[in-house]
Amino acid sequence: MADYRAEWLGQTFVERASWSGSTPRQLWVMATGNVPAAGPHYVWLRFWLMDDGRVVDKYFDATGEAVGCYAPVTAFIEQDGKKLTTETLYLGLWIEADNRITVMGEEAFDEAQAAGDLTPVEVEQAESAIRELTTAAATRQFPPAFVRNFAIVLDTEP
Repeated sequence: MADYRAEWLGQTFVERASWSGSTPRQLWVMATGNVPAAGPHYVWLRFWLMDDGRVVDKYFDATGEAVGCYAPVTAFIEQDGKKLTTETLYLGLWIEADNRITVMGEEAFDEAQAAGDLTPVEVEQAESAIRELTTAAATRQFPPAFVRNFAIVLDTEP
């Protein structure tokens, strides 16, 4: 990581990480093909949407173009002073820049459920959340416009 910053923007906490030139390329493996999620000079932003109780990650490539967003299905966000935490419920939604949507983590979710790593309440919460997120993303109501339209300008000077 080359740089990390974080700040509150109203009721949203935003984290930003910029990757160095030596960062290995990492891909999300999709049924529609591999999508680059990290690599040299990529930028990652995490939006803690406190009013919605959701977390959304937005990925930008080395040119500053949005690659897509990932919304993990999580338990409730907890705040202890300046520290925010949540637990993943294994499922997540990948939303590509062209709004193609992929549900991720289904196999891990099923395994966690079978192993008893998730309570029945967490299973119901996760299944409900992924349905809500998928429907909202399909109608472009999620992620919120603030996240969807968030853009970056990279310093192109050497």
